[in-house]
Amino acid sequence: MKKIIFLFFILSFMSFSSFNPFNHKKYNFTLENVSLLNIQLSETIGGRKYFEGIIKNNTNKKILKAEISVLFKDKNNPYHLVGKMDFYNLKPKGSSSFSGKSVHVNDINGQDFKVKLSELIMEK
Repeated sequence: MKKIIFLFFILSFMSFSSFNPFNHKKYNFTLENVSLLNIQLSETIGGRKYFEGIIKNNTNKKILKAEISVLFKDKNNPYHLVGKMDFYNLKPKGSSSFSGKSVHVNDINGQDFKVKLSELIMEK
């Protein structure tokens, strides 16, 4: 009986807890001139997922603006744009952490999305 109660307690904790070690994967992307490092996706909140991580300027020039497009592919459709992340004033060879960049998709995971550099404005 004690084992059943303990098992019920563990399962209840897991189902009501926001922590799930299987959903906290980290991704790294090396794009033209910038890298996105240690990218994590939050739990879905109102149909949106939030990105957080580090953006790194891989160049010797200041980046005035870098726009990153997030593309999602579900089981039956090709990749389509679900969000953009804009970053400003990235120092040469510098990096900056970010959070709260959101995209509108419910069940996005690492196999279903990719990112690309869609705009880059560098200091002359």
